[in-house]
Amino acid sequence: MLLFFSLVSGLGVTLGHVLFTIGEGTSAPLYLHVVSGLATGILFFFLTLLCTAVLARLAGALYVRAPEDAQQNRLSAWKLQLILFVSWLPCYFAYFPAIYSYDAEPQLFQYTGAAFDDHHPLFHTLTLGWAYDFGQWLQARGIALDGMAVYSLVQMFLLSFALSRLVCLLTELGLTKRGRILTMLFFALFPLHPLMAVTTSKDTYFSAFLVLLSVALARLLLFPPEGGQGTVSFRHLLPLTVSALFMMLFRKNGFYMMLGLLLVLAVVVFRPSGRRGNHPSAADSRPSGSGRLRLYRLLLCATALSLALFLLLSEALIAALGAKRGEAAEALNIPLQQIARTYASNRETLQSSGELEEILYYETEEGLRGYRPYISDMVKQGFRNEAFAENPFGFVSLWTKLFLRYPSSYVTAVLYHTMGAWYPLDVSHTLVYRDWWRDRTGYYITNATPVFAERFVKEENLLPALRRVYEWFATDCVQLKFVPLQLLFSPWLYCTGSFFLFLALLVKRRQRAALVTLPHTVNLLFIYLGPCVIARYFYPFIALFPLMVALAVSPYVTEEAPLPSRKAPAPEADVPEVSGACMTTENTK
Repeated sequence: MLLFFSLVSGLGVTLGHVLFTIGEGTSAPLYLHVVSGLATGILFFFLTLLCTAVLARLAGALYVRAPEDAQQNRLSAWKLQLILFVSWLPCYFAYFPAIYSYDAEPQLFQYTGAAFDDHHPLFHTLTLGWAYDFGQWLQARGIALDGMAVYSLVQMFLLSFALSRLVCLLTELGLTKRGRILTMLFFALFPLHPLMAVTTSKDTYFSAFLVLLSVALARLLLFPPEGGQGTVSFRHLLPLTVSALFMMLFRKNGFYMMLGLLLVLAVVVFRPSGRRGNHPSAADSRPSGSGRLRLYRLLLCATALSLALFLLLSEALIAALGAKRGEAAEALNIPLQQIARTYASNRETLQSSGELEEILYYETEEGLRGYRPYISDMVKQGFRNEAFAENPFGFVSLWTKLFLRYPSSYVTAVLYHTMGAWYPLDVSHTLVYRDWWRDRTGYYITNATPVFAERFVKEENLLPALRRVYEWFATDCVQLKFVPLQLLFSPWLYCTGSFFLFLALLVKRRQRAALVTLPHTVNLLFIYLGPCVIARYFYPFIALFPLMVALAVSPYVTEEAPLPSRKAPAPEADVPEVSGACMTTENTK
């Protein structure tokens, strides 16, 4: 798997190097781009193979420990949460009352104007609006506190709560004291964690509930009550159902993630019983098989319940708020980018063949001219949604005809649009808004408040020196000047790395662990099919990356027995029963 990952990474560097240098408009011949890209890719292949092998050994070492070490170094989840919360407070004061950027501005305009649109999650729009109203209520009573300051504090509490529970889970999987310290340092000091914690974007709430969902799934699948023989009650399923519901309410992607989990669970539960005996993870192939099959059935019911509740609440919010439903363009990022790139590369040919008129029936010429390789927003703004609603099959026919005639433009459009997720040395995710959104470039947009939010947020820079440090990474992108640091911030590491860790779980036949990460893995589709690749979209992969590594390397994640009864490998003598930090009462029965 390491060899395969390194090979794919080397090929990605070669292809990305060629595409990016051509896209930047360099005048060198194509063969020079190819030769330099191939040389860079070969070098990166060997470096990746060496580094990943070393890191895999180091990661494995962090999970090879005597179980009694967890008892000696036990930290409560609340103490971990307090450490994270306090470590983020300087960032909170540096950007006080909040980082107000991305989609929060149009959402508050919807709330204050009572003109709602479910393009953005209505529940998050209401959450922002309630925080704003609370601030107005406080200020009317002489308390000079911005509502977004309260919003940020609540969000910091939730995200620190989720990540502290994740660290507790890693401890139960066998993480050593040194590993816990490294993980906590990563969550406390990696700039994106505190920046997301104080940002008004919906992605922070979505990520926090996704982490809680993954922790709840892991506890049910890897730590079943009484080793899978105990009774799973409603209180065991409640954390999963609640976290899944709120994850979906804060971002629509969550619905499809849970739908994917539902389908896989349905296959496990309803597959013919005659095939189970030959399957390595068959539910009846071990003594605890009947208990596990019952657990899978209950998981299926809990997942179906969360989906049903989400659909009911969504429809109720739309009806109660009189919200306008989302437009078709939001689901057509890739097709619209392909058509726009075909127009940009073959304008004269399209005009002479009469195909341009067909394109202009669905897309304005202004939108086509606004094509940007790394983001689809300008093309979507010019899309004629009413024309698509009248004749969707005509659009499919047009897209197919253009694909057959201009396949290279279609393929190139997809490669450029998704480059941030698969190109290890990518910088396009820092250039998405260049020359378009008030020239707000950078790894993470933190300075949009003066442009959009004067009406809602009065920004106060309480710690200017510290804010300047964060701006080195967020706006100035100092990490791009040092390749190892660039890779640490790269979406490739967390997106492509998570995908290969998921494959590693399947190769190692760790099916229960793979099921834990299934919603998270399904979310990868929305990175590739979304409007662009930027930090707030791939942040969930950063937050859950320690869990992906743990499930892949921990010796306690197996299919033979539930983790609480798993024995640590020791040739000299038997090892006491695994007992991790922060284990609940039912875990230790």
